[in-house]
Amino acid sequence: MKWQEWITPYVVGSVMMLTPILAGGQQMPYTIIEELQKYAEQYKYEDFRHIQYFGVIDARLRTTGEMDGEKATQELGMSRAELIDYAKLRFKNNFTKIPFRQLPKDTVLAFMRNRAPERQEVGILILDIKIVAHKKIAALNVTLQAGSLSQINIWQNTDGDYYLREGADAQTKLKKLIDALMVQLAIDFFKVHLGIQ
Repeated sequence: MKWQEWITPYVVGSVMMLTPILAGGQQMPYTIIEELQKYAEQYKYEDFRHIQYFGVIDARLRTTGEMDGEKATQELGMSRAELIDYAKLRFKNNFTKIPFRQLPKDTVLAFMRNRAPERQEVGILILDIKIVAHKKIAALNVTLQAGSLSQINIWQNTDGDYYLREGADAQTKLKKLIDALMVQLAIDFFKVHLGIQ
């Protein structure tokens, strides 16, 4: 294991904790704080560098409120399978240089059980969608999580529309939220993967 691989989590965590302590409520010299933050940001998603292809794209759909899950899914107009298909489409549009090769569940579990070193080369994407629905869909919350089979949560971001206005198309809004998160992930991924600073 390279020294950068084991020291990165400590550096990132330390910078986050030390910044307010070092500053002590006063303006710190540029050379200390700015350089520490720059280093932390540079290695924040370092594990993306090892990913050669994505093997898992999945989605979880959860509902809260008076409307049951099945009815909320009908109201949304997209099933879990359709959400996964949409996520795969957006992945292919944004990650043209990184292949997607669906791994069977048994293969994924074998990688995990055997702690195979190749785990770090296999990327995963998980969509976690929460719907608040009473008489209609009132709010949407989308979390996109990306990682590898060795480091499941390298990157995570959340966006949402907490008050869908009357007559709003929930499916269109959901797709826009997914699109925006996928674009941001692609930017952060390729900055690291291609060594762009």
